[in-house]
This record gives sequence, structure tokens and C-alpha cells, in this order.
Amino acid sequence: MRERKKMTASTRGLSSLAAMLNKENSRPHHFQGMKLSLDILNVLPQPRKTFEEIEYLANDIAQKNLYNPLTVACFGRSNCQRYLELINLLWGVNFSIEELISVTEDGVEFFYVLLAGERRYRSCLYIRDVGCERCHEKFGPSGCYERHFSDLKVDVRSCIDISPLEAIFIQASENIHMRVPPHEEAKFYNQLFKLLKEINPEYHLSEFSRQVGRSPETIRQALRFCGLPLKYQEYIEKGKIVWGIGAEIAKLYAQGNLNEKDLEWWIIKVVTGNYKVPEFRKMVSKFLFDQNAGQTSFFDQKQEEQLRRLDFRLVVQRYSIIAIYHSIYYLNRVFDLFVEGKLGKKDSPFSERSPIRIFRKLIELEAKLLPHLRNLLPERENERAQKVIEETKVILSRLEEKLPKTISE
Repeated sequence: MRERKKMTASTRGLSSLAAMLNKENSRPHHFQGMKLSLDILNVLPQPRKTFEEIEYLANDIAQKNLYNPLTVACFGRSNCQRYLELINLLWGVNFSIEELISVTEDGVEFFYVLLAGERRYRSCLYIRDVGCERCHEKFGPSGCYERHFSDLKVDVRSCIDISPLEAIFIQASENIHMRVPPHEEAKFYNQLFKLLKEINPEYHLSEFSRQVGRSPETIRQALRFCGLPLKYQEYIEKGKIVWGIGAEIAKLYAQGNLNEKDLEWWIIKVVTGNYKVPEFRKMVSKFLFDQNAGQTSFFDQKQEEQLRRLDFRLVVQRYSIIAIYHSIYYLNRVFDLFVEGKLGKKDSPFSERSPIRIFRKLIELEAKLLPHLRNLLPERENERAQKVIEETKVILSRLEEKLPKTISE
């Protein structure tokens, strides 16, 4: 899991890989249930790049066990070397087989490589190295894993007699059931399809979609997303735009002949408009239909800019007012619960921590906005606002310290 030196896929490397893959005979492989030590599993780059809430998952696994075993490939040295070449080309890294951990059984060397379940793997490491919340409270940080699972091994489904390329496809299909973030999945499909297309120019998208277990349209969405300029991909990666709308933006960019300025306009429209995916999809379809039908605007460039600005104002006004009233309703309901003495009780719709979490987000947002408001407010008003923010932060911190920690709310 260390950072690796980047490398580019050379023509020679692709040719070598193509020759190896063409020689592969598709052999049936099978899964075998077994227990393996965490220390002998090799973890290499995979589609998922984000591993959120490891501590929470670790606590859950410690109490309920690992219902879904990890999926690993059991490679001999030759196949492991070929798998590494494929991984190096796919992810632009430079692993060597000497860096991997191997085990010898009956005089034969094997390499166990994790194909799916890295989040679960990291959670098991957390249980082993840190300990679950309950054991921490009762026994301290050591001995948690043995206490729950009796040894330092983990349940796995091991793929026996598997080829390197089949291992990559299993890795892709496993992620259908435990989805990675859509943008990470899209980048994986894009990289893998481009690599296989370089190896074999006759390789078709339909064959690729069948092998990874996804629909052709899902793959097309992935390729279109990766064709967006990077700064617009980041809007989706950071959650400013949901994936469904981001996919439509990518479709617009790929099929609508948009220049950078037009794309910027659509992005702003989406961010300020708070559209639902079906609503925005209809808007995109109509735009592309009109464009293909040769329908153009009757307004000159200056008038078009004025209309676009007006459109933004109307959209922002509409959705801002709705959002503000939702916030006012929520805060009024919290106030009523405070007055009634019900906050955090069994008949309360909110836990004690819920409104505090919302208040903190509001205060953090106000703190970000305040520097931008300095030129609009008198200095005295700025100072008063800053003082209120600081006092509220102190109160919230004290409240959070007094509340019990919970895994879910």
C-alpha cells in the first residue's frame, strides 16, 4: 500500500503482454474456502481508492463476524509475474515480484493477492492492531482479534488456477456487488478498456461490458466521464454534483459540441439548480435533440448571455428559498424539542447528536463565508459575527464532549 514510482506503458511492454495473453488458454478456475493470515496477503492497486469508516466497519465485524469473505487469487510465480505486468500497465505503477510476500507449500511457491474486499481487509487490520471499541473499554488495545476470532487468520475465497486477465475481470465484477464510488469505477473501466484496446484494436466495447458484468451504456458513461476536463471531473469526485447528473454532463460534452465556456455554463447551472437526475436528463435530451435538428437560438451573443444570467438568478432564488424554509422548519422543530425536554429521548425524531452536527456544519459554513462578506458589512458587524461564531464553536465542542459516542445515529 506504499506509494509507487509512476511508469508509462511502453510499446514493447504492450507487445510482450499481448503475446502472453494470446497464448493463454482459458482454463476453468474454482473457488476454495480457507483461512489465511493477514500478513501473507498482497494488496495491489484496485478500482476502489477511498476507504471510508474503517473504524465503524471494524466494530461491526468484531461483533457480527466477517459474513462476506475476502476474495484472493492464488498465483504461482509465473502467473503472478504476468499479473504484475498487467497491473503495472493498468495503473501506471512499477511493482516487482521481489516486493511481494510468498509462501511455500510442499516445495511450491505461491502468492496470495487480494482481488476484492480491501475495506474489509483494512478493518480486520484495525481490529488486530487497534482493537474494537468494546474491547478497548474492557481490556485495552491488545488481544482483540484473538478474542473475537481465536487466531490471526481471516476467511477468504481463494481463486485457484486463475489466469492474470481473469483475475482482473473477477476484480471488476466483484465490485458490482460492493460498489466503489462511481467515479473510481469509471476510471478503472476506462483504463482497462484502453489497455485491452491497445493490445487488440479489434476488441469491442460489447465484449468488454460482458466480461466485467456491466451494461454497454454503463461503460459508455465511464468512458465519457473520463473524457471530461479534470477540473470538472473533480466536481463529481468531491460530491458537488451527483454521479447521475455528472454522467449527463459528460454526455453533453461528448455529443453536444460544447466549448469550455458552454461547459462551464452547464456546470454552474447544475450546481445552482439542484436538479433531480430525471429532470436534468430530459433537459439534456431536449438540448441534444434540438441541436441535431439544426435548431439554433434567435438571440445574439449578448442577449444569450443576459438570458443565461437571468436563468441562474431564477434557479438560485427558487431553490435557495426552498432550502432556507427546510432549514427553518428543522431548527424550529429542534427548538420545540428543547422546550419540551424531549431531545434525545425515545420519542424524539432526532438523537442528541443530530442537531449539534447540523449546527456545527452551519457554523463552519458561516466561518468560510465571513471573509467574503467583509467588504459588504461594516467592520463592527464583521467583528460581532466573528465573535458569535467563535462562541458557538466553544459551546458545541463542550456539548460534544458530554454526549456519548455512537456508531450510528
